[in-house]
Amino acid sequence: MPDSDYSALNRCTRWVVNNCKSPKDNSNNCGSPHDQDYSSEWRGLGVHLRCASAECVCRTEKFILAFDKYFDRADFYCKVGFVYGKDNSTNPELTKVLTLLPAFCSKKGFSLEKWIVDLIGWGKAKGEPLGVLCSYYFR
Repeated sequence: MPDSDYSALNRCTRWVVNNCKSPKDNSNNCGSPHDQDYSSEWRGLGVHLRCASAECVCRTEKFILAFDKYFDRADFYCKVGFVYGKDNSTNPELTKVLTLLPAFCSKKGFSLEKWIVDLIGWGKAKGEPLGVLCSYYFR
């Protein structure tokens, strides 16, 4: 991961990336939620994807899966997702999570061209779409 992007992550979202296996990680800057052992459930994005290289994570078909799974696990374990009823484009933790993989892949030489991520929320009571809660444009 690029140093600046990875260093900007909070303790929990760093754990989601690689289960604190980076030489840059220590108990102060990386750890599972509530310091509980979730290793039977989650051991990091690379392990989940069965990837050990940037090429594996960043090629088109895996990138979409990686992006989706990283956001999903960061939201599940670290609660970085939508703040309902607020402008999510100003949610700094969500923004860091959504920009980490595109920045990583771009710095590794993979061209992602231009793309937009629309995050869509679903109503809890009726299961109906709430619509686009925030959009992120990457180049």
